[in-house]
Order: sequence, then structure tokens, then C-alpha cells
Amino acid sequence: MEKDDALNTTTSTIFKKAECFVSDPMPLKIVRIFAYCIVIFVSLTGNILIIAVTRKIKMTSRKSIHYLIVNMAVADISLSLYMPRVISLAYAGFEWQVEGATGELFCRVSTLLNQTCMAASILTVVAISFDRFLAIVFPLRTLLLTIPRTKLLIMFIWLTASAFRFPMVYAASLNTVDRKQHCYVQLDETFGDGTEKIYYFVNLLCLFAAPFLAILMLYSAIIVTLKRRKPPKPDSELRMNSWQQRKEETTKKVLCMVTAVVIAFVCCWFLYFIRLILFSYDVDVSCDVQYVRLFLAHSNSAINPCLYVTFSENYRGGVKKIFSQLCCLQDWRRNSYILPSAKGDQNSKTVLQELEFKETCREIYVSTKL
Repeated sequence: MEKDDALNTTTSTIFKKAECFVSDPMPLKIVRIFAYCIVIFVSLTGNILIIAVTRKIKMTSRKSIHYLIVNMAVADISLSLYMPRVISLAYAGFEWQVEGATGELFCRVSTLLNQTCMAASILTVVAISFDRFLAIVFPLRTLLLTIPRTKLLIMFIWLTASAFRFPMVYAASLNTVDRKQHCYVQLDETFGDGTEKIYYFVNLLCLFAAPFLAILMLYSAIIVTLKRRKPPKPDSELRMNSWQQRKEETTKKVLCMVTAVVIAFVCCWFLYFIRLILFSYDVDVSCDVQYVRLFLAHSNSAINPCLYVTFSENYRGGVKKIFSQLCCLQDWRRNSYILPSAKGDQNSKTVLQELEFKETCREIYVSTKL
């Protein structure tokens, strides 16, 4: 009897969820779809640029932080591949567009792609914070996080993310609601009553609360270390003042970065994990809140590369370099199409223009070189 009641409650909750977004006015659907298109574009472009810049940096400096940043970019790009599903959701609701065995497979694969990449991105942010902690608090202990250990850490991140999300993937299946197919994760029906409450609470602790506290503590230790750092023995008071000024600028920059990282983490993930807890207790949440929850969580993939470009001079310079080279190449091609084929003095003038333009491109390349 209790099992039947639980099943009826779950079916009722699913039915309410299935009604979301279907009857929304078209202007609202367009706004939601357009917002997601921006997130997808920024996420793909930003993370591809981050990988390209990191590849150039690694040619001159192989550090563990570079591997971790690339890993997070890969996770965010993979998550972006799932986002068109939300565009479909915003337009046609939760109805699953593919039926049969293929639809069942896509249901599980999309759940795996979305959930695993989210968890991997979160865990990588913690790993990056730990790497920065070691680099600043223990600068002489460079062997604590070597390249081989970093690769093992990345493997551990993906295995942990997959293990955390395996129950969701296993419990994902197609369900018929009002004669329409929907892809839902039903943990209680798969593993027994009460599983949802336990599972989503553990996820809240391990993928939100614990990472948030870890990031906060690690970056707090970094700021305290920077403030307590004593200057080397100065040769003059002028050098002492210069060192003090650099120290204050560095501390201020790190503090701004920490504030941005913490605010972005909380804003993007708090509603996402709280909504799962509410769902496990059959608490009804409006469709607008459900959309905002997904939008904020997926926006994290677009925010991450923006943070690195904003707070890292290397990445900011690398992005400028790539854009300068692309603009230079485009101008070069455009000029090559309109160069005249005249002979004599006109041909010499053309060659001179070519050389001048090439020299300009070289100067742009050197000025933006990492």
C-alpha cells in the first residue's frame, strides 16, 4: 500500500513536471532559447580558446595547473553538447523526441553526459584551488603535485564523477505520461523507497557543500599567506616600498578572483542542488524556477573561461594573440584579393605594400606574444 502511494505521488510529480514549458507564450520561449544559445556560444568559444592558449603556454612551461584547466574546459565543452536538449525542452516541454530502444539509449546517454560533466567540472575547480594553494603556500615543494600525479588526479576526478552519477544513469528511463514519452530519473522505483532523499542529500554534501568549503578554505589560506609573506632583505627603502606595493596589488587581485570564483560557484550551483532535495520530498517548484535552475548551472560552463581570461594575464594575452592573428590573416587575404597585377612601378608598389603588411602582422604577433 505504501509503495502504491509512493508510486502515485511520483507519477503526480512527473505529470506536473511534464506540463512545464508546453503552453508558454512564444515570445517567452524565444527569450529562453536565445539565452541558452548565448550560453552555448560563449561556453564553446571560450573553452576552445582556453585549450588553445593553454597548449601554447605548455610549450614553454609544463605545469599541473595547465592540465587541470584543460580538463575543466573539456568537461564544460562536453556539457555544452547537452544544452541543445534544454533548447528542445524550452520549446516543446519535457516530451522525449525519440522513442523505442534508441530513445531509451539516448535518455541514459544524455543523463550521463549532463550529470557526469557537471560533477567533473565542480571537482576540477576544487583541484585547481588545491593546486594554487600548494603553489603559493608551499612554493618550494614542487613535487607535491607533479605532472604524472596531476594526470592521475584527473583520472580520479572523472571516475569519481561517473561513480556519483551512475545511480542516476541506471535509474533513467522513458516513461509514458499523457500518451507522451518522457525521460526521467526514478531512483525510488529502481533502488527502493527513500533512495532519492539519501542520494540527493549525499550529492548536496559531496558536490556542493564540501567543494564550497574546500574552495573557501584554500583561497582563504592563500590570502593569509600573501598578507603574512615577509619581504627579502631590501637594499634600500625604495625597493622595500616597491615590494610592498607589488604585494598589495597581488593580494588585491587574488581577493577579487576568490570573490568572483565563490560567487559564481554559489550562484550557479546552489539552486540546482537544492531543487533536487525539494524534488525528493515532492515539493512543487514552478516551471520558471526549473528553467532558472538549469540555466544557472549550465552558465557555469560559460563563466569559467571568462574568469580565467579576466584574472590571468597569460590567458588574456593569449586570447588577444589569437584574435590578432585571426584579424591579421583575414586582412591579409582581403588585401591579397585586391592587389593589382600591374607591372613596373605599380608592381614594385604592390610588393612594398605586401612587405609592410607582413611586418605589421609580425609586430602584432610579437606584441601579444606570451
